[in-house]
This record gives sequence, structure tokens and C-alpha cells, in this order.
Amino acid sequence: MGINEKMMQFILENKLYDKFNLRTICGKKIRIKFLGILNPNQGPDFLHSRILIDNTEWAGSIELHVSTSDWVLHRHHLDKNYINVVLHIVWKHDTNKFIQSHVLELSDYVDIEWREAYLNNFVQDGIRPCSIPLKTPLSSNTIDWVKQLGHKRLLKKTDWILTALKSVNGDWDEVAWRVITANFGYKVNSAVFFQIAYSIPYKLISRLSNDPFLIESLLMGQAGLLYQDFTDEYPKQLKSAYLRLKSIYLLKDVEHPLYFLRMRPQNFPTIRLSQLAIFFSTVKSVFDLMEKVEDINEFSSQNRFAASAYWDCHYVFDRLSKKRTKLMGKDFSNNIILNSMIPLFISYGISIGDTLYFAKGRQWLDSMPSETNKNTGFFKHVIIPKNAFESQSLLELFNGFCNNNRCEECFIAKEIRHVDSC
Repeated sequence: MGINEKMMQFILENKLYDKFNLRTICGKKIRIKFLGILNPNQGPDFLHSRILIDNTEWAGSIELHVSTSDWVLHRHHLDKNYINVVLHIVWKHDTNKFIQSHVLELSDYVDIEWREAYLNNFVQDGIRPCSIPLKTPLSSNTIDWVKQLGHKRLLKKTDWILTALKSVNGDWDEVAWRVITANFGYKVNSAVFFQIAYSIPYKLISRLSNDPFLIESLLMGQAGLLYQDFTDEYPKQLKSAYLRLKSIYLLKDVEHPLYFLRMRPQNFPTIRLSQLAIFFSTVKSVFDLMEKVEDINEFSSQNRFAASAYWDCHYVFDRLSKKRTKLMGKDFSNNIILNSMIPLFISYGISIGDTLYFAKGRQWLDSMPSETNKNTGFFKHVIIPKNAFESQSLLELFNGFCNNNRCEECFIAKEIRHVDSC
């Protein structure tokens, strides 16, 4: 069986290699301190990685290839998304012309017989205990354990928000602006959207709140989308307004690029940035708005914002598309409420010592529909979430246990094995 990048990823994630004697092709001692976060989108395979080369720490991205020459074959040398790659892990080093980063030839550190026997059975089939239909319903003890993971996930979000609050001297509006903006970037562009929010003080957004065009110009400009020459009048106007605002308020550039590839057009950052501008020109205070909410699902339906009129016939600048109002979908609206607004609301309650905020937030989570995605669907044979809190619990389970192959610690896996042995 030939090696492929999926197998290499599995080997690295599970540390199934001689991790104590790694050396680059140049003979330098190397240790992978943190492999990074798997990138399902455009760009390197792992992001936010950390490695040690001869006791010097490097931070950046890691790219995997079967052969070193695949770097040029895949045209990564022409793609700015790969500038921050600090380690190129290959199975076979087949060219000495590569100079972009350090290179690790993984095949030197993996037992071939083990690879053939183990990977053939595990990686190809992808079999895990919870991917097999359960013979009997899960016990109440296991269900309670899963729910505890949901509470853990919620508390991690509130802890992050309360830590961020300290960095802005207790300015709740600034924290809400950053958290919600990052969420509008969704998984793919979340980090870049956060940097955009960080680069624009909320006080400026508040000052321009009656003019969504100016907010949109700021967002598009700080996203690096207004530096080209345009044909359409609307982006020309955005560019002119942005350059004026940037000069007045001395805004610093955001260096990170946005991702467009491998995503649906309605999720393009251009559309989300425009919707974000409308959101913050309409919602003056997130906390005042949330305090008035009784029915969270009705609230979600009523707070779905459309991008500005230009985007009715565009997904990117200067390129016409079929006319369609770019209204936030119900799932996306729920996502913003679930992952940003409710954690913000609960965090605010924690900060002022009012438990009613937590109780109300938990009630909303129990009444919102469950999220439906690949990760929650992974458990379809053993547990189906009935609401948003339960789907959040499963996401915490998947990220904390399944992704790290912690089956031995998982209550669900233990219960399945117990039933199967009876």
C-alpha cells in the first residue's frame, strides 16, 4: 500500500513515529512541540504550529506532501498563504532545490511493517467504537457525562471572554465587537475577522453607526479588499471613503489574508463583512438587545441581516452574479446567537454576579435547535442531540476526545465495549 497525506496526518496526530530522534534533511535536531490545528480550508495543512530546531523555537504553519517536489507541483510557491510555513514534512525528499522552510523526511522515523499492518486496517476504514450502531440506549450516567462536557465548553467560552475583558479595561462593547466579528468570519476566516475587529476600535464603529456604508468601507478596507483598481462605482466609493478614514484615524493594516476557496459563495468574506456592517449599524448595544429577549428562536428569525444592495448581484467586486438578496440564513443567525451572543450575555452576568443571566442563557440553549454538521453527525448511531446545548456537548466531545483518540477515557466508548462483551 502506498503512502498518502491522509496517512501521514494520522501518523503525526497520533505521534506514531520516533519523536525523540527527529532530524531535518540538513541534520538539524528537531522537535514538534505543537503540530498545530488541522486546516480544512485553503492553505497549509496545520496552522499555529510550534517546532524546535536546534533549540530555536519556530512558530508558523506545517505543510505535508508525499514528495518534496509536490510543493512546486501544487504551485504553493506562488501562493502567499504558504509564506508562514516553517516545516515541510514529506515522506520522500526528492529535490534539493526546495528552500522555503526546513524539511523533515518522515519515512525515516516510521516502522514500515507497523505502517502496513496498522494503517491498512485503521485509516482506510476509519472504524471507531461510536461509528457502529449501539445495541441499547446509553445509560443515564453516560448522558450526564456528555452534558458535563457541554457545561465545560460553555465555561471555556466565558473564561475567554472574561480574560479578553481585562485586556480592554472592562469595555464590554469592545469585547462584544471583537467576539461577534470573529464569529461572522465563521471557522475559515475567524482569526482574520478578529484581527480586523482588533484594528478598528469599537468607539469608531459606534461613531459611524448611523452610516452602514462607512462601516462597510472600514471593514472591506481593513480586510485588504480595497487596494485594487475597480470598474464598478460602488467599490470605488468604498475605497475613497476608506482611504479617508484610514488617514484620519491612523488605522494599521491587517496582514493576514482572507480565504475564499473551498466555501460556498454566500459565505464569502465580502458578503459576511457587509452583513456585519449592517448588524452593527442596527444593533447599538448587544446587551440591551439580549436583555429584552424572551423567545430566542423568534429573536433569531427577526435578526437576520442582509448585505448592502450592491451584493444582491455580486459575491466579489466587479463580477456580476444572478440577483439574490444576501440575507443571513437561519443557521448562520443561530450560530451568531449560540456562539457569540449567549456566551457574552452569560459572561456579563458572571461579571456582575447575577445568576439570572446564566439561567436565562441556559434556557435559550435548551430551546434552540441543535446544530447539524459533520462532527455532530459522527455520533448519529449512538446519540442524536435534541437542542443546541446537546449539540454543543457533542462538539466538545468530538474535539476533546475523538480528535485526540482518547477512546479509553470516553464514557460512550466504554459503554459500547461493555455491551459488546456481554
